[in-house]
Amino acid sequence: MWRTNAGLVESHAWDSRPLDWPWLRRGINFWGKDHRQVYLIGNPIVWWTSTLALVIYAAVKAFSILRWQRGYKDYSNRTFSLTHSLGLYLCVATWRHYDWNVGVAVLGWGLHYLPFFLMKRQLFLHHYFPALYFAVIALCQEWDFLTTRSRFTSSPRRAPQLTLIFIVVVVAVFVSLSPLAYGGKWTKSSCEKARFFKTWDFDCPTFYDDVPIPLCFGHFTDISTNHTTRNLFQQSVLQLQP
Repeated sequence: MWRTNAGLVESHAWDSRPLDWPWLRRGINFWGKDHRQVYLIGNPIVWWTSTLALVIYAAVKAFSILRWQRGYKDYSNRTFSLTHSLGLYLCVATWRHYDWNVGVAVLGWGLHYLPFFLMKRQLFLHHYFPALYFAVIALCQEWDFLTTRSRFTSSPRRAPQLTLIFIVVVVAVFVSLSPLAYGGKWTKSSCEKARFFKTWDFDCPTFYDDVPIPLCFGHFTDISTNHTTRNLFQQSVLQLQP
């Protein structure tokens, strides 16, 4: 299997390299027809926050090693404490517990990501998916550790509120990019607004100027931004009503 994959060294139109994957620099075009396109692109919010979690862990780990060399006992505390507030019991994790849990996730990420730097074959964004899974786990572990700190335990509703805001943003971004994921109807202007990087090379000119709106019996019409056309459309809809 290794020899077969190593032999795929020809260039490819949608090839990307491992350094691009954690930052979601480029996706993959799968299909395009009839003003629609299927383009593999991840959710940028999930992608970038999970990468940020990896960077934060590496920085904190380096800092903790410096503290260990200076004689601090950050890893000596093996106990857990429970705090009670408003009927909620929160397990306050120690640094040792945090380092172990996040470290295992980061290790899994590295084992699934770093070997690709040894490959000269064609590589694509989907090769990062197994590593992304561990990066998301690391993000959740870090958030869990952060929300057991005193700033959050003193206000138990703060963590759920921030979590809800994050989920809403993730869902909103997913919905905005769903026409690319599912080959839905999209406009050129919406496509251009969604292009955060120039390397996100989905083909915006292939989409509609205005999204067709269904009227009846499977027929469609293009609704222009022109005021007169809007009035004509409204009148035609009223005539169709009994």
